[in-house]
Amino acid sequence: MTDTLSLFPEDPDDTGSLAAAIAAADGTGPSAPAAWLLRLAAAPDGIPLQPTAAPTPDVDESAAPVFALAPSVVEAVVARWPSWAAAMSCDGDVVRRVDAASRSAMLHHEAAVPSLRVLRESLLRGRLVRRRGDRLLANRRGREVAEDGDRLVMAGLEDLDAGERFGDVIAGTALRALQAVPDGLAEERLAAAVDREGAAHGWRIAGSRGTRADGPQGASALGDPLAELLVRAEAYGIVERRATDGAGSGGVRLSEAGHRIRILPGGLFGGGALALAPPERPVDPSIVLVLHAKLEDVPRTSVTIEIGADQDFLTLHRTIQDAFRWADDHLWSFWLNGRYWGGGAYEVRSPFGQIDEETGARRADEVRLGEAGLRVGSTIAYLFDYGDAWRVALKVRAEITADGGGYPRIVARTGTPPPQYPGDEW
Repeated sequence: MTDTLSLFPEDPDDTGSLAAAIAAADGTGPSAPAAWLLRLAAAPDGIPLQPTAAPTPDVDESAAPVFALAPSVVEAVVARWPSWAAAMSCDGDVVRRVDAASRSAMLHHEAAVPSLRVLRESLLRGRLVRRRGDRLLANRRGREVAEDGDRLVMAGLEDLDAGERFGDVIAGTALRALQAVPDGLAEERLAAAVDREGAAHGWRIAGSRGTRADGPQGASALGDPLAELLVRAEAYGIVERRATDGAGSGGVRLSEAGHRIRILPGGLFGGGALALAPPERPVDPSIVLVLHAKLEDVPRTSVTIEIGADQDFLTLHRTIQDAFRWADDHLWSFWLNGRYWGGGAYEVRSPFGQIDEETGARRADEVRLGEAGLRVGSTIAYLFDYGDAWRVALKVRAEITADGGGYPRIVARTGTPPPQYPGDEW
């Protein structure tokens, strides 16, 4: 019988280097599937891809080929996460269970493991990987995310709804249901909980497998959005799957990081922005953070700042103002996810302007650096003057022990900052 899923066999020259990369991907760092795949994509040769046959008869055969992960990669994933092959197959947009015989014959094809296809598409949407020819390669952000559990979860939250219509509603409702039951819920009970919440807003998801969903006010039908959302949540370490007990609990539960997710008010129909709160831990006044602050759009201009973990972001703001000789005459914000305008959930802003609490933004004089979940390698985006938009990229370079001197302090400078206003004289 001819294999219609793969147009070309896997290149035998790839097998040795790929096997070594697969073994290396099992090393230290987060163990979630997304982290594993990112580490594999970070290998020198990346992840091999294969063109696939046209998935439907109406596809133009002259069009560019559709690519899927090579069989050896699929087999490695199935060996590490058997539930991904044990529970799912794909028929169009519908995710459904398959029998053991079908699984055995197909499990080396990505098409038989739609969880893997969902993850690959998510990594591409999140710009953690890129395709170059027949290879999938991790970019710098993807390599960094693969080694940091919290950043991995944050990347997952950004794509949890996959940009689908009403996806934020389903994500927020499902997470609230799981937060209410620490031991977890069977997927069928989770779907029922989402349905009950949605009924109050006139929308429904009738079950968790092989069904369709309607959004508010007769929106167009979606495929099985809850099932695919749970795939993404598991892939990024937001939820964990366990064997279901007789009482119907334990099927899906939040991970440790998942319990730290905040669902911010303000979304329609039970939706809302999602943010990851840092782990709760006492602030150690003996810890000093060493921050490299680079003035964006101005070549080779930066300062290095030492600041106590028990000092607040208003103090950090004033230090940056002094470092770049600004007049502190405009509003400003920090974003703890390292992205300018990266969402209110991660914003720490000037206490002198209006703050809309529904966005999740916090006052800079009420948040200490040691409460922000920062660690070596963490990045922060700082924007001064929303009009002229002076941007500073901060990165935690080290944690040191306080030496008894005063903090904060500037310990190094590179370059000369330009005047805040053109025509100013220094």
